[in-house]
Amino acid sequence: MKKSFVLAGMLSFAMFLGACSSDSNSGSKSLAEKCEKGVSASCLEAATWNMEAFYILNEGDTAYTSVQDLKSGGVASPSVLTFEEDGSFSLVYSNSAHLNSDGSCLGQEENGTWTLSGSVLTLKFTFGCKLGSDGATVTATPSIVNLDGATALNLGGLYIHTDVPLSGFSLYEIFKGVEK
Repeated sequence: MKKSFVLAGMLSFAMFLGACSSDSNSGSKSLAEKCEKGVSASCLEAATWNMEAFYILNEGDTAYTSVQDLKSGGVASPSVLTFEEDGSFSLVYSNSAHLNSDGSCLGQEENGTWTLSGSVLTLKFTFGCKLGSDGATVTATPSIVNLDGATALNLGGLYIHTDVPLSGFSLYEIFKGVEK
């Protein structure tokens, strides 16, 4: 009888150790950890990416500065970009006229497929308000940046918001990541 209890205890302990080791190796990494080596499929898929403003990086600066903020217009909804494991993505435009100055896509959604080949991200829009209507394909060499202490996706000067405000600036579409 004692041997049964000892054996049961040893089995329980072994199962506990196995569970702990599998937890540390599974998808329990934070967004910052998944993105620490740059843009990858696991990094993109790990978050919902929110664009709250257009940004500039002045020469000599190390931090991006918001130049067209959604909150300044009294609307707090960002544009939201989501990448899925099946290769699809969705982009839901903000309700703010500050990001969609012609007003045609406020709150509307674009859909399509995405691929990442090396450091090049390709978005093929297949349905939506503006880009999807003509099946546009856009490519970018994105990077991961720190934006106000958050892991963020910089699309590298590519504009998926086709009615970009503030001409004359070198603007960046940067999306803060929120873990899924």
